[in-house]
Amino acid sequence: MKRNIITKAMAGSLCLSVLSGSAIIPGMTVSAVSGTSIISEVCASNTSKAAPDGNYYDWIELYNPGSSALDLSGCGLSDDADKPYDYTFKDGTTIQPGAKLVVYCDSKGTGDIAPFGLSTSGETITLTGKDGSVLDSLTFGNLGENESYAEYPEKSGTFFVTTPTPGSTNAAPQGQNAVKAPEFSVESGFYENAVQLTISSPQNYTIYYTTDGSDPVPGSGTTKQFSGALQLTDRSSEPNVLSAHTDISYPDTTAPGLVDKANVIRAVAVDASGTKSSVITKTYFVGKTAQTAYLRNMKVVSLVTDEKNLFDPTIGIYVRGDVFDAQGYNTGGGTFPGGDWNIPGQQDPNQQQPGQQDPNQQQDPSQQNPGQQNPGNWNMGDWNTGDWNIPGQQAAINADEPAAGEGQQNPGGWNIGGQGGWEMPGGAGGWDIPGGGDFPGMSGFGMLTDKDGKMVQSWEIEANYTQKGKAWEREVSMEVFDSGEPVLAQNVGIRIKGAASRSHAQKSFNVYARSEYGLDSLDFDFFSGTCRKQTNGKKIKKFDSITLRNGGNDNNNTWFRDSINQRLIADRDCAYQATDECMVFIDGEFWGIYQITEKLGDDYLHDHFGIDKASAVMIKNDELEEGTDADLQAWEDIKNFCASNDMSNASNYKRFTDSFDVQSYIDYFAAQIYWNNWDWPQNNTALWKTSTVDSSNPYADGKWRMIIFDTEYGQGLYGQDNTSATYDTFRRIASNTDNTSKMFTALLKNPDFAQQFGITFMDLANYNFTSDKTKPIIDFFNSTYSTQISDTKARFSSSGNGGGWSIGGMGGASGFQAISQFYDNRATNVPRIVSSNLGIENTTGLVTVYNTAAQGTVKFNTLNLDLDQWSGNYFTAYPVTATAEPKEGVTFTGWEVTDSTGTVKTYNDATITVPVTGGVTIKANYSGTAAGSTEKPTTTPTTTPTSAPATTPTTPATSGSQNPGVSYGDANVDGKVNVSDAVAVLQFVANQTKYPLTATGLTNADIDGATGITGSDAIVIQKVDAGVIKQSDLPLKK
Repeated sequence: MKRNIITKAMAGSLCLSVLSGSAIIPGMTVSAVSGTSIISEVCASNTSKAAPDGNYYDWIELYNPGSSALDLSGCGLSDDADKPYDYTFKDGTTIQPGAKLVVYCDSKGTGDIAPFGLSTSGETITLTGKDGSVLDSLTFGNLGENESYAEYPEKSGTFFVTTPTPGSTNAAPQGQNAVKAPEFSVESGFYENAVQLTISSPQNYTIYYTTDGSDPVPGSGTTKQFSGALQLTDRSSEPNVLSAHTDISYPDTTAPGLVDKANVIRAVAVDASGTKSSVITKTYFVGKTAQTAYLRNMKVVSLVTDEKNLFDPTIGIYVRGDVFDAQGYNTGGGTFPGGDWNIPGQQDPNQQQPGQQDPNQQQDPSQQNPGQQNPGNWNMGDWNTGDWNIPGQQAAINADEPAAGEGQQNPGGWNIGGQGGWEMPGGAGGWDIPGGGDFPGMSGFGMLTDKDGKMVQSWEIEANYTQKGKAWEREVSMEVFDSGEPVLAQNVGIRIKGAASRSHAQKSFNVYARSEYGLDSLDFDFFSGTCRKQTNGKKIKKFDSITLRNGGNDNNNTWFRDSINQRLIADRDCAYQATDECMVFIDGEFWGIYQITEKLGDDYLHDHFGIDKASAVMIKNDELEEGTDADLQAWEDIKNFCASNDMSNASNYKRFTDSFDVQSYIDYFAAQIYWNNWDWPQNNTALWKTSTVDSSNPYADGKWRMIIFDTEYGQGLYGQDNTSATYDTFRRIASNTDNTSKMFTALLKNPDFAQQFGITFMDLANYNFTSDKTKPIIDFFNSTYSTQISDTKARFSSSGNGGGWSIGGMGGASGFQAISQFYDNRATNVPRIVSSNLGIENTTGLVTVYNTAAQGTVKFNTLNLDLDQWSGNYFTAYPVTATAEPKEGVTFTGWEVTDSTGTVKTYNDATITVPVTGGVTIKANYSGTAAGSTEKPTTTPTTTPTSAPATTPTTPATSGSQNPGVSYGDANVDGKVNVSDAVAVLQFVANQTKYPLTATGLTNADIDGATGITGSDAIVIQKVDAGVIKQSDLPLKK
């Protein structure tokens, strides 16, 4: 569907209000205005018709259909019902009979330009008389670039999408625009009982429809002519169609049992000449599916397209298809050139020996040591074991109890996991382990060889789903539901997204809004208010593309390691991606839980940092995403220079600092190292800059800044040692051969860089990654999405993810427990790991900061502490820095610094640098009251505390009894209690400065029975949203 066309309704009372003695249209008769319009044409995306000032604006055309002049003096024009006089016509503004007036619109408009833009996804425009009466209103739907919604013929009251003609006679609609789209009697949505659906044509043309996602084409096999009401019922018991495909990974996935299903109806109107309207697509969740609570309490994305666009062997983007077949892969066996299979003893994970495989050590496919021909050991020469994970102590190969290398025939695929080692439980094919030579049954294991006999792993194969570029983009209809309500419907393009994760049965999608499909933007807040501009903090609610992500390496585990990580560093100086969660249905069939993320590109940089798209430069995995070849070369030059030169040299280091936002670079590396992200920095690295300098924008200074994405290959993933909390990530980076890794290792040798890195790392450890930050977010995902995750695992339970291996310890609550344990244990290990790699003693001291938040903020190292008190442990090798930032109306009066001996020193400078030795207390003093504040400043102690206080401040508490004046649970104060309130609470807990709650919101959110806002308040809100707890029962008893 290219657009929804919503016909205009003009109530009789509207006409009467204009006619009954109003001075607005003097002398106009009833016959002159009945059935006619004043708002006669709108254009929401204009690039072809310039305004008198030479610019291109959205516009609204007003028409006087009467016989007397139309006086608009003091009248209002608006797209917001709450602001009817957003644009007010000047005195003396008139339109002569039969004439037109064009009003240009822009969100930054002043003077004669109306101060609002028009949405390409549709809205309502209202013309209001100076007496407050509604003179006219027009509701329009989706409009593409240089399309208008216009009355044709004029005075008919009938509107079409057509060619823009501002100020001139409205153009006749052409082609499918001349045929009005079918109208559905029931809107898309969730219905517990059967639905009677009627489809009609406003022009009484013939309607054709399909129920399988295909385009309705008269005469085709699945297209039917509409002749009477359709009975829509629960389809979940019907046989699977799309879910029955098994050629979507290698080896074949096993088709699931019956999956939940929705009704998908696509309809088109066709006139006598065969001209077709645009296709309208609707999705109906009926019966059992509609009763699934989580579907009605979160975002749901319905993708609808012809089955062949995804699963046809030639053009399908979701299958192995013809591309795979053309490779000539051998799936029947191969030759393994080596001696007996013998897994040697435990190897030092940081000292992997060539020619031997450490069962607990993950090998980086890009850095695989080719090994040596080594009889008696496992020959690594021709077998790249890149991503093998074998948790725990492994004894031997368990092949129905024979000893390794005895040549026993075992008919089975491999299940790697558990405490006992490797198990071959059965299946087709099998392995003959004769101490070298041939091995048959490759398909049983999920491995294959290329034409030259080289082993190819599942994520290395070429298939339809690994192809990239516009040629492998397919048009789909996308409907989005939020909390059970339809909020977006438009045609988009989709491509398969990812690297190794393309081999999973549940694949990721990039979603593109393009004018060729209808609209060139997705006009919806996919991220519930959490995606904000860095320049002014305003919400970003319009996107040219998004990604529906399968969790990447975290697929079939918790899905949301990356979401957790991204939210924890949202206040840092490196760019990050906003995320949210949704359920996906494809052609009405359940496709599981997905992570919604922003897609990186020039639109992302423009929206977040306010830079000119033409100046945007972005490098991702050493490939040019935005910019020119010269920009890519600039990155290669600085990277290679730093990697190959002595960066302890001051002049060399200056070249780095001249080229990079140093804090962005350090934040990026510190966070990734804390997470122990194994799939980085040799992979998944991105950075950006502007090609030109704009002195009015601090982000457009031409310096490189880092972007965090795909962070999930760490935090204890798979239970591997190399993703564990004790692992020394620095040593792995130092052993890498890529220049991105070498650059960082070289920079660590510079003392200035090392000190800034060490202080920043401890800021993250003491603030962003403390348990009071991590636990609420992890618990939120676990408690909110455990059922959805379980259902998705059941949907893809036998999928060929990662070559068909089933890795022990993956999934469910244990997956989230692993993340929690990682963060808990990482905190105790990072001081040792960081200090050893910075060449300093592993000695820390407790630093306590006292402040009066009502009077000011303390900038402590890289942290903005808008708190009354806070503590953290810091290396004694480096001093800490504090800067007082008093609020308006407040005067900073000085610091009191108390060392470990109790000696107190005072300082008057706003910024001080203090040694940490033995621990220290830093107190900011102020006088006065902040402008507009009625809160009395609190008195803070001057003595050193005996233990570190909590990092989350106490917030106003409720009385513990029901208060009829409080809307408990409504944290964002929007009048509703739903998942967006839980998100608001979690954001506040993670970063109160960036995501503050109002005073009312704080009162509303404190509901769990404990004083203060914590992650458990968010969990209670989720239970209210799910109907487990009644809002009337809030707050819970203390």
